[in-house]
Amino acid sequence: MSAKTTPAQAPAACVLAYSFHGLRKNAVCYLAELGLSEDEIGIICALTPATVRHYPKRKNNLMIAQGIALRVARGDVLPLKWEQMQRCTK
Repeated sequence: MSAKTTPAQAPAACVLAYSFHGLRKNAVCYLAELGLSEDEIGIICALTPATVRHYPKRKNNLMIAQGIALRVARGDVLPLKWEQMQRCTK
């Protein structure tokens, strides 16, 4: 690709399908799913603790929601009694 060639004009072989940022974020999310700590992920990916916390935010929320759904389905979470619900709404 010459200096005057735009990405739209470049041959298909020259256009990358992945960005470094996307691959790094994917790696952080995958390692978080495996249960590695933030410190371990930061060391492996050479990222600051703030970046390690930022990347998997959405994935963490999904994992928490899935865990709660599983607990409810198993019956580990008991429903509130009517009296308790009334006290919360007042």
